[in-house]
Amino acid sequence: MTIQRLTEFGKFVRIARLEAGKQLKEMADAAGISSAYLSSIEMGRKEVSEKIVNAISNYLQFDEDKSNELWVAANISNGKIKLDIEGQTNEGARVATMFARHFADLTEEEMEKISDVLKNNSNGLKKEPINM
Repeated sequence: MTIQRLTEFGKFVRIARLEAGKQLKEMADAAGISSAYLSSIEMGRKEVSEKIVNAISNYLQFDEDKSNELWVAANISNGKIKLDIEGQTNEGARVATMFARHFADLTEEEMEKISDVLKNNSNGLKKEPINM
């Protein structure tokens, strides 16, 4: 097994699958894809879809934290993130678009501040302003 060639998603899924004592074919069947296709995803030759991430997360019975880790690995492997802004206000869509356009220009400090705000909001804490 050559783990060095696996994508982040591939590494994460393969380790989780082996720890759960599952076979590649079993997981592929549960995701509704062939084992060859799943192997191609693990190796980065195919893109990871939302359907497959959800199917694998459900199959391996991931809790919310583990499922989030799987999504991060999938996004890293795909090299992009899809952001659904349906139902957002015009301001929400504007902010999401600005963030996407300027993401590459953010400093580590700015990313940490944004991360802190998002972590606080997901824990139900009061929103704190960002001073950049």
